[in-house]
Amino acid sequence: MLNNRFLLSTFLILCGISISAQELDCKVQVNAQKVKSVDAKIFKEFESAVFEFMNNRNWTGDVFSEKEKIECSIFITIDSELGNDRYSATAAIQLSRPVYNTDYNSTILNMIDQNWEFEYTEFQPLDFNENVYVSNLTSMLAFYAYVFIGMDYDTYSEKGGSEFFNKAESILTSVPSSAPKGWKPFDGQRNRYWLITDILNSRLSGLREAMYTYHLKGLDHMYDDAAKAKTTVLEALEQIRSAHEEKPTSYLIQIFIDAKEDEIVNLYSVSPNQEKLEVLKILSKINPTESNEYSRKLMGK
Repeated sequence: MLNNRFLLSTFLILCGISISAQELDCKVQVNAQKVKSVDAKIFKEFESAVFEFMNNRNWTGDVFSEKEKIECSIFITIDSELGNDRYSATAAIQLSRPVYNTDYNSTILNMIDQNWEFEYTEFQPLDFNENVYVSNLTSMLAFYAYVFIGMDYDTYSEKGGSEFFNKAESILTSVPSSAPKGWKPFDGQRNRYWLITDILNSRLSGLREAMYTYHLKGLDHMYDDAAKAKTTVLEALEQIRSAHEEKPTSYLIQIFIDAKEDEIVNLYSVSPNQEKLEVLKILSKINPTESNEYSRKLMGK
């Protein structure tokens, strides 16, 4: 299936509208307030280097107009200096996409990567090779670039992001066993390993299918038939509930809830009671610890 995003790109080309090969519009921010022993200008250089790595590289063979670029962000908090130009940090990773014919952006990914360890010296080039491990920093950045693209594509065509998720998995498998934490199954239950493993897990394929149903077939039609669009979103939530039954501990499903629960509650807050009850049942099944809060927000009790 052709990606709807790139049907538009073809139209823009034919109309002579400016396009570019760079796919990402990635905001980058580095907070180094906890580290007083290092010259602050090094972290400004680092911030600029990460920005250029994410935004000036061609990650796909597709073309984008400026308005089509994928909106994402990486906010890095430097926690400590480890010595020899090595740092320990955490990174807030976010991705969103516009809802058709509205000014609203829907969050797709909103997570914290606790295992963000890297080396960086002033003016260091950020080299990357898809086939060979170069550094933990560029492997992490490229991994998330492909996850951003894959997740975005999944919302425009059913499993449209597979090529890029496979690239992210290839990065994971190229990382040596001596690399810092975050790449291996025993590094915790919420890390890069479990993120891409869950994405590519055939038992959870319903979740990826749901992302297409939820966004392109659901939210993107709120402007012309809100009732039908909400029925379609509810179908997507049923798909996610089924995926949850396959793997209740899935990191990917928790990521979905973290990104979407407020949006879902707001979407159905003015729906008929029967529809609210169906949504409440699904959310409470997937995330039982918040069941009372969902009930309060949806049902007023």
